[in-house]
Amino acid sequence: MQEKTLHIFLRSLIRIIKFAQIVPLQFLYFMSDISGTILCKIASNYTERIKGNLLKVFPNLSNKDVVALSRKVYANLYDFTYEIVKSTSFSDNEFISRCRIVNKDEITEVLRTNKRIICYSGHFVNYEWLVSLPLHMPNILMGNLYYSAKSNPLTEWLIAMRNRFGAITIPHNQPIKPVLSMFEAIEQGKYDGVIIGTLADVPPYRRKDRSIHKSPFLNQFLSVYSGSERIGRKYNMTFMYAHIRRTHRGYYSIEFKRLTPNDVETNPYAYTDDFVRHLEQNIKEQPDLWMLWSNKRLKITN
Repeated sequence: MQEKTLHIFLRSLIRIIKFAQIVPLQFLYFMSDISGTILCKIASNYTERIKGNLLKVFPNLSNKDVVALSRKVYANLYDFTYEIVKSTSFSDNEFISRCRIVNKDEITEVLRTNKRIICYSGHFVNYEWLVSLPLHMPNILMGNLYYSAKSNPLTEWLIAMRNRFGAITIPHNQPIKPVLSMFEAIEQGKYDGVIIGTLADVPPYRRKDRSIHKSPFLNQFLSVYSGSERIGRKYNMTFMYAHIRRTHRGYYSIEFKRLTPNDVETNPYAYTDDFVRHLEQNIKEQPDLWMLWSNKRLKITN
């Protein structure tokens, strides 16, 4: 009965999403601002969690600044949702103009020596638009690792969204077969290279999982998954980071940076730690864009 109720709710949510497609984006941003202010006041538990995490990593922030930043975090969560909804009606050219790749030459240079790239990023607004990379570089085969929980209408809708431009979704619990099929495609000369995207900053469900590593993070420690590093090392992939910036509302730039830790031979989590250092810089630039401040599984410890 509970599962049936969940499916009814999710199907209703999808209908609401489809209705929102016809609403102008600027009006949805206006709704984001209002909703963010209201939610900041009524969702007290989440708001206190956001404030607590912000103060841990930015101890010099005033209470006024923390409140203002919390409101932005909430508004950006709505922006994220509305942008995904509206992007279903974007043309390819509009997508390219809204999600700009600032250094495609860096990827091209890497592919000259290694046709296999694993690319980290964080849960920033709007990370979902990273799947538009094949529009910018159609000669690249892209895959994205995702947490493959039990399927429902909403996750199926999201997967269809991510596959729109040819990106391949790779379940986290069975990644090897699709990864190997992608490698086979480049060996057959169908593509110039493979890029597999991974959002490794997601807070773990099981804290005793062998894939979990505690990495230094803004003078604290952050629990992150290390499975992406094991895949990258196993298949001799080049590690990169996609740095997300919002230039203004609804427009983003992506800068790809190579990960080059100097302790690869001695530290089995060298690339994971280097990813977290890049994540830190991304957060420092635009902390309101990081979507995990309110996540109840987020554990930032000293």
